[in-house]
Amino acid sequence: MGNWFSKLLGSNEPEILTEDIKAFNNKGNNRQSDKQRQAESGEGIDIMGMDMGVTGLSSFNTFYNKFFDEQNKTNDDRIRKYRSMASMPEIGDVLEDAVNESTQENGDGNIFELHITNEKMSKNENIIKTLKEEFHSLFFQRLDMNQQGWELFYNFMRDGKVYYERIININKHKEGIKHIKFLSPFSMDYYFNYDTYRIEGYIQYMKPSHKKPATFEDAKRDNEIVAFIPEQIGYIPYRFGNNRNDVYGYLENCKVAFNQLKLLETSVIVYRLVRAPERFVFKIDVGNMPKDKALAYVNKIKRQMNRKQTYDPETGVLEGTTNVNCIRQNTEIKLLDGRCLPLTDIIDEFNQGKENWVYSINQKTFKMEPNKITNAAITRKNEELVRIHLDDGSYFDTTHDHKWIMRDGSERRADELNVYDSLMPLNEDLPDVVNHKVAKIEYLTERDDTGCITVENNHNFAITFNLSDGSKSQVYVKNSILDNLFIPQSDNRGSDVTTIGGNSAGFTELDDVEYFAKKLYRSLKYPMSRIDNQMDSRSGDNLFGGASFSEITRDEIKWSRFLERQQNKFCLEFLDLFLLHLEFKGLKKQYGLTRDDLNILMSPPSNYKDQQNQQLLETRFNNYTALSNESEFSKSYLMKKYLDMDEEAIKENSESMKADKKLFPKDEDNF
Repeated sequence: MGNWFSKLLGSNEPEILTEDIKAFNNKGNNRQSDKQRQAESGEGIDIMGMDMGVTGLSSFNTFYNKFFDEQNKTNDDRIRKYRSMASMPEIGDVLEDAVNESTQENGDGNIFELHITNEKMSKNENIIKTLKEEFHSLFFQRLDMNQQGWELFYNFMRDGKVYYERIININKHKEGIKHIKFLSPFSMDYYFNYDTYRIEGYIQYMKPSHKKPATFEDAKRDNEIVAFIPEQIGYIPYRFGNNRNDVYGYLENCKVAFNQLKLLETSVIVYRLVRAPERFVFKIDVGNMPKDKALAYVNKIKRQMNRKQTYDPETGVLEGTTNVNCIRQNTEIKLLDGRCLPLTDIIDEFNQGKENWVYSINQKTFKMEPNKITNAAITRKNEELVRIHLDDGSYFDTTHDHKWIMRDGSERRADELNVYDSLMPLNEDLPDVVNHKVAKIEYLTERDDTGCITVENNHNFAITFNLSDGSKSQVYVKNSILDNLFIPQSDNRGSDVTTIGGNSAGFTELDDVEYFAKKLYRSLKYPMSRIDNQMDSRSGDNLFGGASFSEITRDEIKWSRFLERQQNKFCLEFLDLFLLHLEFKGLKKQYGLTRDDLNILMSPPSNYKDQQNQQLLETRFNNYTALSNESEFSKSYLMKKYLDMDEEAIKENSESMKADKKLFPKDEDNF
């Protein structure tokens, strides 16, 4: 809770602590007076903090106190998604390239260096020596930034944010920053003041799912929270969303392309390995059995033979288990004969050979169509369940992967539904005014057996739930499709197994996969010139790194500039860290240092700037050489125009030429 800063403020040497450090416990108020802040605040309201439909700061704070817990959960889910995406080889390679190129070592073997921009200080050798020694001692001896810098930058590019704690020896604070500690983004949060436009303080939750206190002062009193004043924490966000607590990462813009590519790759594998173009037709000899016994016998054979392989896209494992989307066994299904039977009863009637029909909907025309049940069975035992609550008070229990029919005819898994999503209703007696929107999604701790039915044609059916007023809530869900066909035959030909074909020619080419892979790379801003020519016909023959500037592709320059912008965020953060270190050492006050006096630069991610400068220099020199021997032109004029030399440089060059004649006298025989 900022204890080591508090101890410093109570020390016997307050002269070391300038206004910057004294302001730690004052939340920045004495850095700028209220009168000055008001004079410079303007008349508008920050739209980044005010785009939630509120009209004032007090109203926004009230709204935000209700909003941020949900938002924090969203941020955590976002980071989990980013980390899942980073496991894809295409994205993982781009991340590694970005970090490797951004943390290249310079000629001294370090990933960044200190520049003194204050002209007066840059001429003082003692100041230069002291600052550079402190810089090297802090970043490359204590913090080992040549190693830790890579990890910091990688976490930033992957997660979209990075937190670390600045650690000192509270008993020897004059020694400055001792080391840093990486902090999990899942456990960190902060309070941003939209009046002062500063972070008031950071907090770290000691327990998951802890509710965020309304204010930073409340957080300080919470025993399950560690509170930090702003200067204790280093924080680098990628970019902000709706407000300063809503942070998006580098991978945000490629979510769609990632999902499309992953879905397409999975569908190709599933189609080739699981849902092969050919399906089996089992013709079962039932002899002279009565119809009901014949159907029961066929269903028995079906349960024995139907072992469907499944593919797990997360692990890449092909398994021989049943992959059937399921609803809870007590779920009621509406039948065309007017009955609403639980799934277990429908399974019993199906096994007895009874033919039942259900309500089904054409997902293109939105018209209700009757469909026959072709299979019904319990498919999973003791399964995890998710409960979908609707806005009319009803709820339905299903497996996480069961698909529901949306109001627009699309399909969505239960674990992908969101609050306010509209489901497709069955309104046979009521006017089409019921919303059937998702009100809540609840992941149950209890388990139960689940099953499903298979219906013809539309492959969906209506389930129902009785409401307290006597009415029924009815929505459509997807059925489970069993590919193999089981047909009874009694013409004394015996049982046999044949196949019905499909056309797999559409899956012999991978053009679609390559298209979405290229789309993914573009969303990551990655240079397409690095992608193999076979994958991208735009690649051309120009290669990056040639001797000529014309051989640098435009997307390489864009990529380098993008990385430079990310490097700049780290350079500004490291500059603040270095100034804080100098503050504790007493050197910031001694030299009167500010942010404007120093600069930290990382090695550029590519040499395209050097190549540009070299090309420009060659052009200027060629122009100068072509005209310097012409009597119509003055050499000093040409030096200014083509060599970009000023009067002082020309004079220095002339004096150097005179010195050369004395130092290197030429033999007259050489003339």
